[in-house]
Amino acid sequence: MDFRLAPHEEALRREVCDWLTKELGTSHASDPVPMPPGYMPDRQFELKMGQTGWLAISWPEEYGGRGRPIGEQFIVEKEIALHGGNASDALTRCIIAPMIIAAANDDQKRRYLPGMARGAITACLGYSEPGSGSDFASLQTKAERDGDDYIINGQKIWTSGAESSEYCWLAARTGSEGAKHGGISVFMVPM
Repeated sequence: MDFRLAPHEEALRREVCDWLTKELGTSHASDPVPMPPGYMPDRQFELKMGQTGWLAISWPEEYGGRGRPIGEQFIVEKEIALHGGNASDALTRCIIAPMIIAAANDDQKRRYLPGMARGAITACLGYSEPGSGSDFASLQTKAERDGDDYIINGQKIWTSGAESSEYCWLAARTGSEGAKHGGISVFMVPM
C-alpha cells in the first residue's frame, strides 16, 4: 500500500503550508510548534481560515463546504498543527458540524453550517456536569417541551470554548424511558 499523497493532495498540502508560513511566520515543523506570541486572537485566525475555504473543505457545497474528500480535511488540519496554527474552533468544525451534517434537518443545516464554514459561528460543548463529568448515563440536565420551545434546566461545567462561542452544543435529557444512555438530545443554545 502506498501512503504517499496523490499529486492533487500534495498540491493542497503545499498551498496550505505556503499560506500558513506567510500568515503565521512559521515554517513546517516535524513537531507541532506554539503559535507566535501576539499573532492574533483565536477568532481572527479562524475567520481568515474560513476565507480560504479550508475549514469546511469536506462539507457539502450547499452548506458552505467544498464537497471534497475527507482526507483533504485531514491534510489541512495536519498542516495547521505542524505550523503551530490555532485550532481555536476545532470543536465546531470537527465535532459539532459533522453531527449537524449527519442528523440535522435541512433548515438547521442552512442556519448553522455556512456560518461555521466561514468561521463566523462557533460553539462550545455543553456535556460535562457537576458530579458526573461527561458520563451521559448520569446526565441530569433536562429539556422539557413547552409549545415550540424547550425549557432547559440543569448545570454544565468545564465548557471548553465558552468564553468565545455564540452557541453551546448542549446535551440534555428529553426522555427517561429505556437505557440510561437513551432519551438524550442535543441543542444549539445561544450563549
